[in-house]
Amino acid sequence: MMVRTRSHALLYDAGPAYASGASAGGQVIVPYLRGAGVRYLDRVMVSHEDIDHAGGMPDVLAMVQAGERSTAAPPYHPLLGKAAGEWQPCADGQEWEWDGVRFALLHPAAEQSQDETIASNARSCVLRVATGSRSLLLTGDIGRAEERELVDRLSPEAVRADFLLVPHHGSGTSSSAALLAAVRPDAAVFQLGHGNRYRHPRADVWESYGRAGILRYRTDETGAVTMATRGDGYTLSAFRQAEPRYWRDRPPAPR
Repeated sequence: MMVRTRSHALLYDAGPAYASGASAGGQVIVPYLRGAGVRYLDRVMVSHEDIDHAGGMPDVLAMVQAGERSTAAPPYHPLLGKAAGEWQPCADGQEWEWDGVRFALLHPAAEQSQDETIASNARSCVLRVATGSRSLLLTGDIGRAEERELVDRLSPEAVRADFLLVPHHGSGTSSSAALLAAVRPDAAVFQLGHGNRYRHPRADVWESYGRAGILRYRTDETGAVTMATRGDGYTLSAFRQAEPRYWRDRPPAPR
């Protein structure tokens, strides 16, 4: 996920590394950044150390300059790259503001971040980004226990978001009714690898978003999904719908 304000940029996770030695970081993200004119990342965040989230980050950092670095992965984890010691733990309560846009980390607790005895998914950095009127929630791979903890601990305003990055790719361990009722998103993005071996998203999870009236996007069908805010309004666009080509399908989106 790429978050851009008027003069700052944040990259949240960097996709997988591949058995060939290449990665989504080098083959997808870096070309995107160059095309978008992003030469410097003010902050990079690796939600946790699983290879589908952290695997592309070393290639990104080898080709793009970055400022602050935060993660819930253990210190010196090899997927953080050669400068692993420069990464700071992400923890709830951390906040900052860029160009009037507020960033707030909601999870994990400080004592849990980077703790190898806790499952990596459960430690995922959860980040809320909010303008004066619109917001998005980035959730990594948290599961239902972490979702419940967030809902029980935080006020409704603290977790509400217009746009939700679906936890754990829409697996059966995530997207509880309590989370959807608290966040009440207009739209949700399922980040999925095409033909992924885990068969994400699980059918009942996918349907639960539909029953809740949430607009659903799946990146294995649409490609990149972009949310652009302007004042009180926002627009959502999907790459394959916005950039049609005769050699590829253009499935309906949202669903």
